Amino acid sequence: MTPLSTLAAAAAAAAPLIVDPLLAELNGDLPPLAPGETAPVPAPSRDEQLTVARAPIPSQTKAADAVHATKAGGKGWRVVVKGEYLALAAGGRGKVKRDYEAEFVLPNLDAALSIIKNKLLDSALRKKYPDFVAARTNKIVDARPLSPETPASRNLQYMNRAQLEAHVQEIRAPISIQDYPDVTDLRDAVIDYTQTPKGFAEREALRQKDRAEDRELRALNPEIELNTGA
Repeated sequence: MTPLSTLAAAAAAAAPLIVDPLLAELNGDLPPLAPGETAPVPAPSRDEQLTVARAPIPSQTKAADAVHATKAGGKGWRVVVKGEYLALAAGGRGKVKRDYEAEFVLPNLDAALSIIKNKLLDSALRKKYPDFVAARTNKIVDARPLSPETPASRNLQYMNRAQLEAHVQEIRAPISIQDYPDVTDLRDAVIDYTQTPKGFAEREALRQKDRAEDRELRALNPEIELNTGA
């Protein structure tokens, strides 16, 4: 398999470091300003970078939240998260990885994954899965407005499969939709191409090769939990 370091190096060489100033501030990662020092102009947030628009207009996510967030009189959003959690193995010895899916209702989409991960996820999974020990991975796979009149989010992080497929065709991205049975892999490819189109084909070819190898191993060893190195 292609070493993860090779993929990381290729991506790092092609794209600048992306910092989300909002999350950095919320997590206390930004140093305090020295006396007389002015705050730098923040880099675009991840939401702003990944919100696609047909015209140079403000963030679609913020625009939708401004009308349909609960503080604006709306009903909020239903957000679906999928990932893996650690569970107790049979007999209580050791742990195994299992898949999960959970739904949440949020007042808006601002820092949605961070809020779910830090405030809601563990409690929801503990209630839904009796063998739950700890969440391992988490990704938003769908976000739908609770008000029928609310427009669907144009943020790539929250688009469902149909929206992602339509977006790929709209921007004519070099992505073969039929090669992505997993919506998470499709979303990762679309985000990578959107952020760093240069070198995308080479990076994605390596990732797809690894995914194909993993699928074959899982098919040949259905009783064995595959260690993907994640």
